[in-house]
Amino acid sequence: MSSSQSTAAKSRVFLSGIAGFLRRSGRVHAQSLLWYSVLVNIAALAPSFHMMQVYDRVLSSGSVGTLVSISLIVLFMLCVFAVGETVRGRVSQRLSAVYAVAVSRKLFARLGEPSAASSAPAYIRDFAMARQFFASRVFVGLFDLPFIPLYLLLLFFVHPTICLVTGLGLGALMTAGFFNFKLTAAGREISQKAEAEAAGFAQSAFARSGEVRALGMIPSLLTTWGMRMSLTLDAADDAAAVSSFLYALSKAIRQSIQVVTMGWGAFLVLDGNMSGGMIFLASMISGRALSPLEQVIGGWDNIVRSVHAFNNLEELTGPDKTLSRRPDLPEPKGFLEASEIGFSDFGRRPVLVKGNLRMKPGEVVLVNGNPGTGKSVLISILAGAREPQAGTVSLDGAPRSLWPQAQWGSSIGYCGEESGLLAGTVAQNICRFDPEGNLDEVYRLSQQLGLHELVMDLPQGYQTLVSNSADLLPASARKQIALARALYGHPKVILLDQPNTFLDQRREGALLNVLSEARKSGAAIAMVTRSPILLRLADRAVLIENGHIVPDQLPQKNSVQTNRSQAVDGSDKQPHQELAS
Repeated sequence: MSSSQSTAAKSRVFLSGIAGFLRRSGRVHAQSLLWYSVLVNIAALAPSFHMMQVYDRVLSSGSVGTLVSISLIVLFMLCVFAVGETVRGRVSQRLSAVYAVAVSRKLFARLGEPSAASSAPAYIRDFAMARQFFASRVFVGLFDLPFIPLYLLLLFFVHPTICLVTGLGLGALMTAGFFNFKLTAAGREISQKAEAEAAGFAQSAFARSGEVRALGMIPSLLTTWGMRMSLTLDAADDAAAVSSFLYALSKAIRQSIQVVTMGWGAFLVLDGNMSGGMIFLASMISGRALSPLEQVIGGWDNIVRSVHAFNNLEELTGPDKTLSRRPDLPEPKGFLEASEIGFSDFGRRPVLVKGNLRMKPGEVVLVNGNPGTGKSVLISILAGAREPQAGTVSLDGAPRSLWPQAQWGSSIGYCGEESGLLAGTVAQNICRFDPEGNLDEVYRLSQQLGLHELVMDLPQGYQTLVSNSADLLPASARKQIALARALYGHPKVILLDQPNTFLDQRREGALLNVLSEARKSGAAIAMVTRSPILLRLADRAVLIENGHIVPDQLPQKNSVQTNRSQAVDGSDKQPHQELAS
């Protein structure tokens, strides 16, 4: 399928999709826009009739009273016009809000799924663009298009030949619009794709801004970003060159039609087929008839981008994508099972091949393997952070697909190797942004993990705003907050990937105590670690080898007994100086 055919297909989907949205959620707003468009388009005719009446009646009769009367009537109609346009703008803004409410919840839920998470920034941009389109003057102007036949009918009553001239002008404008659509489609698609890639590259660079600065990569990254942006600008420039020419041509056509209408009207007056005032009436109505189509051509770029954004969102959040909440299952005990798990890196290199693992409450499983063998992949699949390409993960015998997302999440405590923080307060990050979060539980976990004193040194304590890139927090504090988040709410299954990263010996000992307490409470624990302190907690070990999960021997424990005792007993009393450093 060619790019133009693809864009045409998208436009048809857009029209049917937007009509479906208006029927489902925006019927009242669409009806209001339509009725106020009737009012606006009727009121917009008032100046035309005013000029005709002044020329044909006032100048011939010399009546000042008639002049004052019709002027007051027209001024009133212009006030009605202003009110109508104001209301149309307000209604379109509220329609935009209705669209945001209808889509945002479903969109946010879909973006939480592993399959769509990587495309989240693009979908958020599409959401903003589609929402802004409903509130734009271009969208409101679409409601003026149905009134073009009304203007042509009025011109027919003025004189059929003037209606014919205006009709030819409309045909010329539609031809310009068709070529605008046809000739710029490929360039617009290339530009949008290149722009998305450039934005994604910039976002990934900013996410690692500290490393970028430290390694002096800004000039190189700027060059790379500039090359990608140049592709965007070149494609956009090519499309804009055609679009600008055709838009200028459409304006010239509209002005030319009005000149021709005026000249032809003057000829009809000289020939005795029309009054002088009709010249002005015909010229102004002709311009009004051509104006909506000219606005569409001028806003074509906005319309095309909105087509693309709306279609993307419809594929993700359309009416067939419901958010029915599954009923809660019985509270799980913590029996986690991975059955025949399969996963390939980038869809090619096998990482896990028919992997099987069973965990029971109160058991600690150590996951071993060489670097790159899939330890982190296994932990993330068990937690539900990543979807397996084959096999199932079950909790208490029920596959993950049957568990309500909230209930599954409250039963799982997961901390990945690179777990980050979300933009919010320290307390919100620990309690998983639960509006009814238990602050006592937040404080308890922070104190047990040795985090409380550090948080108290922050400007607003637990209410300090943080994010994953915040320079205010050291890496060890961010790791501890992520661990506290994983352990919040007494999860039945705890899955940790390198939990000791950035932690000193004392904090490792504190984590060991918390995990020991969780095991005594019946939590099933699996972790990837080489920490001598945390290794002593393991009951058994598994090894990932050639994509298979096989039993493994636990490492020797006696070599770390002294370090463990010192850490657990808290005999390491050196003051924590990370904030100062």
